[in-house]
Amino acid sequence: MTKVILSVNERKIPLKDFMQEMLANIIQGYLKTTKGVPEKIENIVKGIVSAYGADYTFEYNRGTGVLVNDEAMTKHVQDVGRKLLGDGAVHDYVGTFGGEDFAEYLLHVPGCFFRLGCAQEGIEQESLHHPKFNPDERALIYGSAVLAGIIAGFG
Repeated sequence: MTKVILSVNERKIPLKDFMQEMLANIIQGYLKTTKGVPEKIENIVKGIVSAYGADYTFEYNRGTGVLVNDEAMTKHVQDVGRKLLGDGAVHDYVGTFGGEDFAEYLLHVPGCFFRLGCAQEGIEQESLHHPKFNPDERALIYGSAVLAGIIAGFG
């Protein structure tokens, strides 16, 4: 996890949790895919901190890269989803600032990360990693069918 901690008058001031997480994920994506970025980021931090006569600690780890689906695989997954579930069941997804381990697979093989909707109609749904996440398990039948359709399309 990327950390930016400023020391002002010997007082450690971490960035607020939300901002730190958001910045960390953006920075990690760049660190994974772009040479020279860590040095540029540190130079920016150094300039800001030194302008105030403060000290800083800059740490980074290259972490999970940016998830980029393969175009051909994405089209295949969309086609299978439309064929099995109908046009109205397939939607484009605008990503989040969160990291995703699947990005590591996509560095080695073409693939497509997709989401399976599993919310019950009319019931507010918590997010996937929330302790009160309660999916409509009937969605597993559809998800299994789509996965089988994706595989059947190769061969």
